[in-house]
Amino acid sequence: MNKLELSTTSLLKELIENFGVIGIKTSFEDEGASLMEVIRLKELCNQAGTKLLLKIAGAEAKRDLEDSMMIGVKGLVAPMIESPFALDKFVKSAKSILPPDVLSNVQLGVNIETIMAYRNFGEIKKADGFAELYHVTLGRVDFVSSMGKDRAYVNSDEVFDIACDLFTQSRELQKRVYLGGAITIESLDYMKSLFQKGLLDKFETRYVMYDPAIALSKLKEALLNGQKLELGILNYRRNYHIHHSNKEIDRINMIEKRVFQ
Repeated sequence: MNKLELSTTSLLKELIENFGVIGIKTSFEDEGASLMEVIRLKELCNQAGTKLLLKIAGAEAKRDLEDSMMIGVKGLVAPMIESPFALDKFVKSAKSILPPDVLSNVQLGVNIETIMAYRNFGEIKKADGFAELYHVTLGRVDFVSSMGKDRAYVNSDEVFDIACDLFTQSRELQKRVYLGGAITIESLDYMKSLFQKGLLDKFETRYVMYDPAIALSKLKEALLNGQKLELGILNYRRNYHIHHSNKEIDRINMIEKRVFQ
């Protein structure tokens, strides 16, 4: 590990010890992470003694599932699940790719992130694959966008009521319930209310997953240090790509002289 990775590892350890961080998440879907980027994040998690959760690119993203086995992730999330069929596709794909001894140690989850998915949730939870899930996440930014609202609407009473209903239905079927999307200090009262109702097991930013039992009591500091961690991750990625692109400059210059002289 280089100096930047080592300092990022130290910060992650501090977040785990003092701010309720319980893991790192990354995504082949909306984030568009490369395989190498996810491998480096896994190494960061290994050094800090925490887990990595990976969002795959779709319900039947079999190549992503293959890669997840090689990386060694603790959790897999399928995005944009809007029907029982999509959920069953995800679970069947996971079972077809991951050997039973691997799958038994991986937590499967789905993102409910559109109003259509919420309206269909009564049927989704009846799907055969629902029993195999460990958690259900409400992804608020895409959710409010599907309602024709901007991201400021994530903390609205309407979305809070939807979260309560979705999480209550999930909890009745023994699922963990997670919240994501535009998590800021303005979300504090929203999340406290969910937590007090017994309807929040975890909340997450782009990269960082928090235990609300610890993090809500010091949310401002927890989120600020989480942003510092994200900055370290992004700076490492930028430096990595700059380094590898710079390696080609001399060769490019030499060929250009040959071609355009």
